[in-house]
Amino acid sequence: MKTLLPWIALLLLATTALAGPAENWVVLPGSQAAHVLAQCSRAAPPHIDGTWEVSPAVAKQLEADLPKLAADLPKLTAAASKSCCTMEDSRMRHLLDSRRQYVGIVIQGHQYVYINAFPDEFDTAKWRTSPVGVCDGGPSFWGALYDPATHRFSGLAFNGYA
Repeated sequence: MKTLLPWIALLLLATTALAGPAENWVVLPGSQAAHVLAQCSRAAPPHIDGTWEVSPAVAKQLEADLPKLAADLPKLTAAASKSCCTMEDSRMRHLLDSRRQYVGIVIQGHQYVYINAFPDEFDTAKWRTSPVGVCDGGPSFWGALYDPATHRFSGLAFNGYA
């Protein structure tokens, strides 16, 4: 039996490694917030007071609340159309098919999660560890704020077109 245990452990480890993480999202450290917010063709929160580390529990709650973002899309899109680099008819297609990077920021003493989203088919090998920034690209690239205290979204902005 003792000789079987290492083989069973190895088999379980190999199976897990092949499956890989199923999530289309990742939490980036607060130290990367400035890079995540440096978007060249969409508005991002301009003045932050600091950063914080998003916990797995907050990220999972954000994921559970994500359908609210789609439901609030008409209202948020109307607000977004008044800001730089967005279009009134912009719509997020395949919201849950996007890859998302989450980073904790503080604005006027309140904690928010900034969402940096891009298409699932956008191929970048480092998206789980490095901020993704794309100039242009249209509404498939978007950002928003999530308030973990109220479970609400705001500050929705889409990338512009070249």
